[in-house]
Amino acid sequence: MKKLLTILIVLSVFVSNAQNTLDNVGLTSAAPASVAYSLRQLSTTYTGPLVRIKVSGSFYDVYPDASTKKFSLSSIISAAVSPYNAAVAGASANALSTIISGSTDATVAIWYDQSGNGVHVLSSSATAKIITAGSILTMSGQPTIYFYGSNSFLTSSTTVNYSSQTNATVNAAAQDVASTNYISGIISTGDNGGWGLCYDPTSTIKGYWVDASGGYGAFSNEHSTEPKIITGTIGTPASGTSSAIYVNSSLKGTKVAQNLANGTTDKIYVGTRGNFAGRQFIGNISETMMFPKTLSAPEQAALESSQSQYLSPSVTVTGDACVNKTTLTTAPGLTAYAWYKDNVVISGATSNVYTPTSIGVYKVEVTNGSYSSTSTATTIYECGRTADGRMIIVEGSTTLVSRDGSINNGKGVTESGKIVTKPWSYGTVTTATGRIWLDRNLGASRVAISSTDASAYGDYYQWGRPADGHQTKYLTNNNSSGFTNTKSSSSVPSTDLWIVPTDASNDWLITPDNSLWSGANPATNPCPVGFRIPTESEWNAERITWTSNNAAGAFASTLKLTRPGMLTSFGSGGASYTAKDNFGQYLTQSANSSGGARYLGIEPNNSWFDQNYYKWHGMSVRCIKN
Repeated sequence: MKKLLTILIVLSVFVSNAQNTLDNVGLTSAAPASVAYSLRQLSTTYTGPLVRIKVSGSFYDVYPDASTKKFSLSSIISAAVSPYNAAVAGASANALSTIISGSTDATVAIWYDQSGNGVHVLSSSATAKIITAGSILTMSGQPTIYFYGSNSFLTSSTTVNYSSQTNATVNAAAQDVASTNYISGIISTGDNGGWGLCYDPTSTIKGYWVDASGGYGAFSNEHSTEPKIITGTIGTPASGTSSAIYVNSSLKGTKVAQNLANGTTDKIYVGTRGNFAGRQFIGNISETMMFPKTLSAPEQAALESSQSQYLSPSVTVTGDACVNKTTLTTAPGLTAYAWYKDNVVISGATSNVYTPTSIGVYKVEVTNGSYSSTSTATTIYECGRTADGRMIIVEGSTTLVSRDGSINNGKGVTESGKIVTKPWSYGTVTTATGRIWLDRNLGASRVAISSTDASAYGDYYQWGRPADGHQTKYLTNNNSSGFTNTKSSSSVPSTDLWIVPTDASNDWLITPDNSLWSGANPATNPCPVGFRIPTESEWNAERITWTSNNAAGAFASTLKLTRPGMLTSFGSGGASYTAKDNFGQYLTQSANSSGGARYLGIEPNNSWFDQNYYKWHGMSVRCIKN
């Protein structure tokens, strides 16, 4: 009788497929999951392991950490089991740390379904990575599984029948790292039909998208290698519901209902779209799940709110991003904070609020429990020295203002006295090459929202000149006094007028100098401190990463390049432009003896390098970090 009782207890704990309410993520029994995979405990009624891992040829079930309810080195493990798909093993008294050393790697053999439906996904090869060299892999400081192609995906041995469903919601906390196929599957049903969630790193569909019976539904139309929370809703014509895609709780796209064809004996795939070797997602997945309905707005909000921990901590900038006048703030109530300037920890900066006192690139590392994550970088600049743009008092003199002689005229000064124009604060972006650039053209009031966004065109610079005011003379288009024909004898002109040569030199300088913008910090550098004009090779390195070799590819890139055209003359009628809204021409460090300024050109059908416009013409400037 005792033996029979023991068997019944084991069966009730490990075999029962009673539906679990995902209450740990804010859902109720009104939102049952079809499948739910995570490295944290999603339901208080789920008592099984999170994953089964492979360590040095042995397999162990790993249970949620008793404190954090997540996968951690403190998680209790089972005794070693074999083979990889043996029955679930009960927890022992040992922690995961007892089998993990500084050189230990661990991979995933089974990712357990916490929905209660028992649709576990597994792999006999167990190659998806979860621990490398003794450290748990993380996404924004939270545990994650890295799927790296080479058949590292997971597949259910149990089949599912969703053929009668007319609506569904698919969700994931994921991060693309190096996916290549436009159908890179995060989670999906079936080998041919079915539905799921995919990522397209190309421009075929582009971004995260809803898979609907082999045809794409709503798509985000944006690429990213940052951690994201993605939710897709799927509807059939019978349901009358369109598909929709949300990224970080923001609606990115919709599409009319799809003709879905779920099978009666489909499998679930994680890390790939169906049984196709070339359609594997290469990146991190911390959790993913499906629901047999469209989640209500409150249900979706509750789920995504619980998943915000998978995103990099955000930093709120209060002020104008200038030294001593800006406060950086991140979320309060976490375990620990550490602020960094230029990748060096700031002594004593251990709260969720920090006021920068010097120029530099700032970020914060936050710790919540045993996990840490780091924010994206925020650049702080040296701007006008006081709130009204005045310079500091020097040597008992009267207050100095910019040489235009007025306050709040759109100009300020650096600490060295160099005049700078608004916007005094620029954001930065890190491109596919790993280089850091300003997020907009010099003088642009915002990051571009289209390739013909006039607010993102910025100023027009004569090649080699500093930011001395000439670049904004176009602002008054009937300003016949905004130019001069007198060439400058100095590389730093004594005038802020546009210099239009009347000889054949094509140069605003009396003695040509083709090295004015060469090097890291030339005297005429118009860029913010720490930034400079890019070289042709640096521009070309970016160009070859674009999805297409034209203006569309340039705008789709992280740089979001626009088409301001060129300022090609200045006369009694004011400024005149060539190819405005059609071409964009971005200056490089190079020029030639004929007065030609080397530039990167973009237009709807092409991108190229040339020098058929001259030093005295006005073109766009985008700055790169030294």
